[in-house]
Formats: sequence, structure tokens, C-alpha cells
Amino acid sequence: MPAAKDSRSAPLIVGLGEALFDCFEDKQVLGGAPLNVAIHADALLRPHGGSAVTATRVGSDPLGDEVVRTLQQRKVATDWVQRDANSPTGRVQVTLDEQGVASYVFEKNSAWDAIEFTPAFDELAGRCDAVAFGTLCQRSETSRQTIQKFLAAASGAVRLFDVNLRQDYYSTDLLRDSLRLANAAKVNEEELAILDERLLGGAGGERPMPGVAADLREKFALEWVAVTRGPQGAALMNADGWIEGEQPAALEEADANRDTVGAGDACCAGLLTGTLLGWPAARTLSLANAMGSFVASRSGATPELPQRIIDIVQAV
Repeated sequence: MPAAKDSRSAPLIVGLGEALFDCFEDKQVLGGAPLNVAIHADALLRPHGGSAVTATRVGSDPLGDEVVRTLQQRKVATDWVQRDANSPTGRVQVTLDEQGVASYVFEKNSAWDAIEFTPAFDELAGRCDAVAFGTLCQRSETSRQTIQKFLAAASGAVRLFDVNLRQDYYSTDLLRDSLRLANAAKVNEEELAILDERLLGGAGGERPMPGVAADLREKFALEWVAVTRGPQGAALMNADGWIEGEQPAALEEADANRDTVGAGDACCAGLLTGTLLGWPAARTLSLANAMGSFVASRSGATPELPQRIIDIVQAV
């Protein structure tokens, strides 16, 4: 696993992209994959003097105020949350099936479609140790260019492409370009099959996951490729081969209203935290799996982490 920059004693992770509200039938919950990653990573890194922030854009509206207020309550810095007077804070309609698995419909022309690459973003990119980004926020030209400029300026960081395919907000060219800008990737099983078909010439889902992950890693010169596999937990392909983490166990009794929203983002936060702390892949996967399992047992994407997970990070 690639380690943090040697000069950094306090790792800094950036969640770059959309901030929005997950709108369920009976509630609205703050979300957006990069923001979820930042909230969880900040809680994980705090015992080590590290931090995580989100670089995003919200409206100059009550929901935008709530984004800032919630981040402040979670002790996440808001210096890189831009405000937009013309476009509203993002919203997504979330529908859950009988197993609590979510599907999404995103509102268009949201504030996060207009993220600007400012001097403050440039400075943040130059000193961060890791950045997580995905496909959704690149649906607009403005935010896509900002993400690309940020990644170019973050040349010394772990640049994790957390694929997160949503509806039709991606193309083969976007997938290829994003992987070229990254040096690590996280996908689920379905996304790995799509990448195999579109970028590697595979049939999509017919080849064993380790082989596809190895080919993806080699083709795009990635340090590692993590694959989330639902209840089986995450596995990882790196220079040492295919590594499977311990299958996650339920940390405590699940909520009756649990859903899977944000479980992959929590896993991503665990992967980046372990990487920047210089942990072996197996230990990093154990943290990532514990994170994903816990969030999947709760309602919403960013529940407060229990002490038993914080203890995993604090353990020597």
C-alpha cells in the first residue's frame, strides 16, 4: 500500500465532489460520496492528529446552511465549501428496496455542478495526502475541469477514483480519463464488470474478479484496486497479489430501518486511512470492512462511529 508523504505527520484527506441531500420518503439526510468519505475519514484520522475535508459547492439557501452547520458539528473544516447564489444545494431522491438497497434519481443543475478551481483549491491540492473523487460530479464540464485540475495539482497524493457509477452520468471516455488521473481505484462487483467490458475487452462479469482487478491495475498503472463485495467485504489487488480482508461481522445490533446508503463511502474512508497510516493491506481491509459493515447496519450515510471502530485505528 502506498504510504503518506514522508513530510506529513498529520495526514490530510480530501473528499472532492458533490455534497447533496439524500431525500427519502420520510426524511432528508446529508450525503454525497465525497462528503461522506470526508466525515468518516476525519473521525478516523483525528486520534492520529490528521483530518479530512470536503471540497464542494452548495447553494446560498437553507440546505446549504445546513451542510455547513452539519460539517461544523462533526468538526470537519468548511473552508473549501463554496457557496452558489444561482444554483440550489443538490438533492437526490432515494428509493429503498426490501433489502434496504438504494437507487437514486439526482436533480440537475445543482450547485455541485459548478465547483470552481480557486486558489484555495489549488493550495489544498498541493498539500493533501489523499483525495477521493468519483464520476457523478464530473457530469458537468465546470466541475469536471475543476476535478481534473485538482488531481493534476495533487501529484504527490493518493488519488483514489471511487467509481460510484450512477444512472447514465458516465461514459467510457470519462472512466478512462479518471483512471489515468488516479493511482488507486475502488469499485464494486458490478462496476468492475462494466470496467472490464468497456476498458479491458472482457465480456463483463464472466472473468474472475482477481484477474480483472489485476489487468485494470496494470493497464492504468494503479498502486491498488479495491473491490467491495457486499456482505463478503472488500478485497484488494496490489503488487503482492489478491488480498481478501476478514469477512466483516456485525459490530452491534443493526437498526430496524437500516439501509446501504454510504457503506461504500465508509469503506473508502477506511482504505485511505489505513493507506496513509502505512498499514499492511490486510489490516487496512479489516478497517475498511468494519466501516462498511457498521454503516450498512445503520440508517443514513454518516452515523457517528462507535468507540470500537475508533479503537481499531488507535491500536498499535
